[in-house]
Amino acid sequence: MPGLRRLFAVRKPTASEVLPWIPTLFGVALMIGLMVTSIVLSLRPDTPAGSAAEPGALPPPIEFPVPADPEPTTPPPSTPAPTPSASVVPTRPAAPVRTTPGRETPPDPEQESPPVVPQPPPQTTVTGRYQVLDSFGDSFIGEVLVSNRGNSPQNWTVRLQFPSNVGNLRTFWIEGAPQGTMRRSGDAYIFTSGVPVDGGRSVPLRFHYDRVGSGDKPSSCTANGAACLI
Repeated sequence: MPGLRRLFAVRKPTASEVLPWIPTLFGVALMIGLMVTSIVLSLRPDTPAGSAAEPGALPPPIEFPVPADPEPTTPPPSTPAPTPSASVVPTRPAAPVRTTPGRETPPDPEQESPPVVPQPPPQTTVTGRYQVLDSFGDSFIGEVLVSNRGNSPQNWTVRLQFPSNVGNLRTFWIEGAPQGTMRRSGDAYIFTSGVPVDGGRSVPLRFHYDRVGSGDKPSSCTANGAACLI
């Protein structure tokens, strides 16, 4: 055991061995300090002597030149117009130009529209004949005999108007044929056939009207636009 302790024991340096290294360490430390100082001085910005900038100082304001007012310009004096001399000879007016009037072109006869000729009313083969069949104190029964003078069947329309003494229509009928229709247009009574009337045949349209007085003739009666025979 004592042998092992002597083997692992750490040897401490003596003073005579340490003293020679102290100047060397001092020189190395001084060199390092000089190097750090030179590096710090090289990194600082160059500032001119006597003009150290104060912190927070603002740059001087920029002055802009103010334009001077333009001087008023005086218009140039007007030059008077030259006065015509008395010796100037007046010019003669130009002679009038004579123009020959052109000849009027006659209208084209093909472009003129022909005069409108009124067309006659269409001929109808249907006629009517008015008559009174029976008369009473306050009414009467009348008839319009509708005839077809043509060869083909024809529809028919009878239009009746009476004076103011003839009153309301009580009833109407077509004797021996299918019944037609009736409508009012103002004071006119318009009767229309139920079926056409054959050629060469006639159908009686009969009606019963109220009346005041003795008048029983119509003021207007037409069959297909043609005046009735009264």
